[in-house]
Amino acid sequence: MIAINKYNIKFPKDFFHYTDGYIMSNDIIQDWIDQCLNNNDISGISSGDTKVFIEKDDDIINIFVCKNYWEATIFLEDQGK
Repeated sequence: MIAINKYNIKFPKDFFHYTDGYIMSNDIIQDWIDQCLNNNDISGISSGDTKVFIEKDDDIINIFVCKNYWEATIFLEDQGK
């Protein structure tokens, strides 16, 4: 099997689609948003069909709520790092 890297990764073939996961309620999602905003050690939470993450910059905070999302992982150890 060939290791996925930044040169050969292809969408959607190399991605997992979180469409069949547990459907997270809006209340749980709001709790995750609150946790991410109020804890500097947490920038994202995911479970079931949903992923929440934030990006903090000097003068802005972007909040992302991704339902039925796609995700791929590139293992740096497979890249000789």
